[in-house]
Amino acid sequence: MIEEICTLILKDSMGLSPEETVLVVTDNRLRDIGIAFYEAARPLCSEAVLMMMSERSSHGEEPPKLIAEAMKGADVVMMPTYKSLSHTKARLDACARGARIASMPQISEDMLSRI
Repeated sequence: MIEEICTLILKDSMGLSPEETVLVVTDNRLRDIGIAFYEAARPLCSEAVLMMMSERSSHGEEPPKLIAEAMKGADVVMMPTYKSLSHTKARLDACARGARIASMPQISEDMLSRI
């Protein structure tokens, strides 16, 4: 069921189209939700990539440089992470290049099931 909800979010909320790319950035705590977004994205777009990182120590802490660079190259970036990446240079840079980004700090499967 969670994958179906992720599909709806990608299609309806993010406006994902088949020629686009999706990057899912997640951490160990929200790994299952990150994987669900990745699996939902795979049949919907030209390329889906899943990147895992260590949990950040605070909201707004930058992701690793490798992830920040990948964010700049994606059309859609889904960020189910425990600590927010919303107020990071990585997010700003990706948006400046046209990425559509969904930051979902501390999202839970229960929250997703209410969508």
